[in-house]
Amino acid sequence: MVLGVLEHVYQNYFPSAYTTQIIGCVSLLYVVRAFSRGRRTSRDRTLHARTVLLTSPFTSSLGITLLRELASRGATIICLSDRVGEAEDLIVTALREEFNNESIFVESCDMANPPSIQNFVANFLKKENTHNRIDAIIFTHEYPHVGSWLSSGSLVEQYERDARSLGTFLLVTLLLPNLLVAPAERDIRIINVVNPWYAAAARAKSLTEFPTIVPSPEASKHARRVLIQEGSRSLRGIVLSRHLQRILDALPAAQVPKTAEGSSAVPVVSEKSQRSNIVSVSVCPGYSRHDTIAHFFPSSIFGNILYFLLFPLIWLITKPASFAVQTVLHALFLPTPFKERLADDQAHSDAGPKLAVAPGEILKAGALYRECGVVNLPIERPLPLSNPSTDTGGKSKSTTTKDEEGLELPDDDEYGGEFTGRVVWESFEAGLKRWEEGFKNTGEEEIKTDATQSEKK
Repeated sequence: MVLGVLEHVYQNYFPSAYTTQIIGCVSLLYVVRAFSRGRRTSRDRTLHARTVLLTSPFTSSLGITLLRELASRGATIICLSDRVGEAEDLIVTALREEFNNESIFVESCDMANPPSIQNFVANFLKKENTHNRIDAIIFTHEYPHVGSWLSSGSLVEQYERDARSLGTFLLVTLLLPNLLVAPAERDIRIINVVNPWYAAAARAKSLTEFPTIVPSPEASKHARRVLIQEGSRSLRGIVLSRHLQRILDALPAAQVPKTAEGSSAVPVVSEKSQRSNIVSVSVCPGYSRHDTIAHFFPSSIFGNILYFLLFPLIWLITKPASFAVQTVLHALFLPTPFKERLADDQAHSDAGPKLAVAPGEILKAGALYRECGVVNLPIERPLPLSNPSTDTGGKSKSTTTKDEEGLELPDDDEYGGEFTGRVVWESFEAGLKRWEEGFKNTGEEEIKTDATQSEKK
């Protein structure tokens, strides 16, 4: 019956004279769709007995998808959410039953609230040693787009951008002492998920600005477009991750895991590969349909109608969450130089173990990953802060620079070099200090109200 109907339709309605053109168009659409989805990671890894901190997974499709991927591999997941209610409990319960994984928990931690972050870290570190272990921190709260194309210059939205960035910096700095005393054999990863608009701000000298936290005359002279504002936030996170890796590698306590007797595991001794067991990387999942493009449209009837009309094109050229998460998983699954192993015959040879040659790709510490590969992004050096000691005229005078604590940081010229990283790091410190002071004196609601009143003026 069905075949008869299809045959009737084909014979009477299908334009057989244009069969070649139709096949060509369908093939072209298929290729565009496959290209837009991006690469899938070729790596996989069991995560049993591994603890992963996941920030704000319930507020984005990427976060929910990543939560499912981690749960399916047996990871112990601690979800940091600004609200812990019935909806979050239902999601966690469903995931526990679906993947038979009882090690999924939700903790109250608002990444836009300094006291909330400090309370979470204090309570987390008070737990027993088996419960405060951290193997990975994945910051997904910074990925969703903030602001529509009609809301350029909104101070309320700019405050949300500033708060998300400073929340990442605060949580890293509070947990870093605990990570540094972890066993050197433990592979720890800090993954900052950034939005794809960093290219829009690659030549902007605004990486040190937190206009709603630290007001400055330069920041208030003009209202920048939303893509540049979002790009600056993304680029700032990329530079921060790279500079954090410089600091980790420069610490005098940086250790290479020792090889146990009779084991085939041989650490890589090259300092160019990796010096610390803690790896900090940035990951850009690309243009997600829900977390990037949908937020770009105004939340109004006009915006909804426009999104509905353009949805076929959006569906064709953007990623679903299942593909957007692939690069995050790639950065989580890639082996580090510390994890390379020799073949058994090499490990037990008469000459003793030799350095293993990596059989494939290894994780590059401090790098930006996109489409399961490293991105070499040229970044112009930003304007330094108003501090004579940090002003080198936009150029580094030597290949190594000592920071305030006496650490020698090499100027590798990656993502703006050590000078850019140091200036951005200092801007985070200054912004965090003002942010915490503002919460102590007024609170979040008063800060947002001040931003709204300034915007109306």
